[in-house]
Amino acid sequence: MLVLLPVYDRFEILSIVIKSIISDFDKINDGRVILLIVNNNKDLEARKKFNRIINEIDIFNGNFAIQVIHREYDLSPIESWYDAVKTHAKWNELILMMGDDDLNVRNGILKRFNISRRFNCDFLLCKFLDRIYFFQNNKQFWFSSVSVKNDSKIKNKIFNFIGPNGVEPSFISNHTFVNNNLFWKAYDRATFIVKRHEQIGVPKYLAEAPVPLYLPFIIKNEGGIVYESDCSPVVRGGIVEDIIYRQYSGGGNTALFSLLGLHAIENYIVLSNESHSLLRKRFHVSISRNLVDLFTTKDVSIGIIYKLLRTSNFSWLELLPFNLFYNIISFIKIFVKPGYKLRKVKNKTDYDYIENFLKENGTD
Repeated sequence: MLVLLPVYDRFEILSIVIKSIISDFDKINDGRVILLIVNNNKDLEARKKFNRIINEIDIFNGNFAIQVIHREYDLSPIESWYDAVKTHAKWNELILMMGDDDLNVRNGILKRFNISRRFNCDFLLCKFLDRIYFFQNNKQFWFSSVSVKNDSKIKNKIFNFIGPNGVEPSFISNHTFVNNNLFWKAYDRATFIVKRHEQIGVPKYLAEAPVPLYLPFIIKNEGGIVYESDCSPVVRGGIVEDIIYRQYSGGGNTALFSLLGLHAIENYIVLSNESHSLLRKRFHVSISRNLVDLFTTKDVSIGIIYKLLRTSNFSWLELLPFNLFYNIISFIKIFVKPGYKLRKVKNKTDYDYIENFLKENGTD
């Protein structure tokens, strides 16, 4: 088993993220157990800081290894993640993805491993606890999470739909898959779709972002076994400063990714009539809620939006009446000084609280 953890600059929380992952490793019986950390930051000082953090982690003489890749050349996040799998994972090995601001609850890794093996899954998706927010350079945090379901209430079934009543394939920390021909066939198909997005004019860093969303649908279409579980093995994280200051974390990108997903299912991914209808409706809601943000998203012109709509059999009229409440809020935020949210959250600084939360809200 290989757990892939991509990192870049969230060093203040890296130790707690890693500890949450490796706490489950001594329970895994899978020949080899590896945490593969991919550092995409080429800055020398950042690398030194990263190495200090890794060296300070006590692995308790466990039956696992921590391996590190320091990227010496530029790769986009998507390319970097899956290149690491291709170069470091064994064939038919189980791969678990984790994000560098997401936390594994007690037995979360073990639960994903056991479900995948039990149902012989090519791809497994799980739900998550929503969520923990880090801010003030990740030195403070705020929980807005609830307890996980106990085992007697957990359901595992064939993957069918995303959304409020289903799992979220775009969230990489609930991705568990087998490194096999089927996965790489799906990945090649997903990158083909990315190139079609780029031909319309979407910048590559935006065009490739929905690749994780496409993978389980493509694998299922190719005859693979794709399961979803409503267990919640991960606490989804968020960096408040990212949400407020960085253009790629706003509602506009949520709407854009939905528009790209719409473009994909209308042209390149075959779905059942029911799944197609449900997904189209879900994307429609996302686009209409974030319409103002969509038109103010950096590097996305009205021309690009028009081409995506036209090639997705989606008319401007379908966006009306758009969700007025959400868009009024988005319009107001344009004129509000960034950072106002930082003063409103109830925060903690005791990181022992996180460790206790992960233990108490784990699965058995």
